[in-house]
Amino acid sequence: MISWATTDPAILVMWTDKQLLDAYQQTSGEAGDPEVEALLAEIERRNLDI
Repeated sequence: MISWATTDPAILVMWTDKQLLDAYQQTSGEAGDPEVEALLAEIERRNLDI
């Protein structure tokens, strides 16, 4: 599973697009989950397609 680091935007900005999308694919995608929300925020900031 994903580590606590996915909730830290300073860590997520260092990830590649592939790492970010792969991590999101490993989540439940459930709204309200802090890891999901952090990943989605970074995906949106980068304007990536899921």
